[in-house]
Amino acid sequence: TPHTRYDYDDRLAALEPLTLADLAAFGPRLLKRCKIECLVHGNATRDESVAAARTVLGALSPQPNFAAQAPALARVVELPAGRQCIYQTPGPNQDDRNSAIECVFQIGAEPQGYSSAASLHLLTHLMKERCFDELRTQEQLGYLVHSGALLSADYIQGVRFIIQSEVADPEYLDGRIEAFLLRFKTHLVENVSDEDFATNVEAVAEKLTEKDKNLNEESNRYWREVQNGSLDFDRNVKEAAAVRSLTKEQLVAFFDKYLSL
Repeated sequence: TPHTRYDYDDRLAALEPLTLADLAAFGPRLLKRCKIECLVHGNATRDESVAAARTVLGALSPQPNFAAQAPALARVVELPAGRQCIYQTPGPNQDDRNSAIECVFQIGAEPQGYSSAASLHLLTHLMKERCFDELRTQEQLGYLVHSGALLSADYIQGVRFIIQSEVADPEYLDGRIEAFLLRFKTHLVENVSDEDFATNVEAVAEKLTEKDKNLNEESNRYWREVQNGSLDFDRNVKEAAAVRSLTKEQLVAFFDKYLSL
């Protein structure tokens, strides 16, 4: 099944019965049927790029995928509004004193335009430093405290919080994340002035459009667009423009819709 993911226990169970003969038999079949996508970026002409792709295609000579193997949009479970889903699992090391939580607020796929992505960029930017300061520095819940945007299967947006702690269990950590969100909503509404809001808007827009540090970083940005099938190679410029068009009222409404408790 395309895009199927397996946890480590499943992978270990599948590895156990494998033999060297199994691996040798699998090798020739690995690329017998596949779809090839190529990205050539750098000092190459169009003709040189096409020739390089044809060289790869000629060397592999793959047969077309079966219908069941055709690339498909990865599936992500859509959580109904107001519904919680809790997955608990013990750590593999019984002697490890740490517990951890990943708390995800699912937003969903971006509709036409870039408004959700822009709101997500700005909201997580405003939230990041306060979250670390309150939950890590002040409450000292654990060494690892993270908040930020999440993109599941390259197209489902979300906000997530991660805490690893030696001093508290996941249920307590979840309560502290919720308490932080309540405080942050008050801060956003009452303490973020128009001037502060404008300053942060510009900071996010500039970060989105900052020049790639090297050719590899730029190539990776382009390749993500190939992988998800959008081919939206100037997405960062469009999202920056959408960020600059946001108002504080729109951001508060976004928070209330997706993160309000």
